[in-house]
Amino acid sequence: MEWLIPDQLGEVAIVLLILSAAITSAITASIGIGGGILLLAIMAIVIPPAAVIPVHGIVQLGSILIE
Repeated sequence: MEWLIPDQLGEVAIVLLILSAAITSAITASIGIGGGILLLAIMAIVIPPAAVIPVHGIVQLGSILIE
């Protein structure tokens, strides 16, 4: 699992991102819009700016494949 988690992120940040992805996905499922933008805002706080868009794309791809 160490190859998946960057050294720059702490355990708290990783848990925050995982929970945020789940909660914002639930918001999108229930309301229909807004979860992706909220997740981008949370990621912008935790992840370096250059990585936000690519990571968000991977998260969204995983969310689509699970549905």
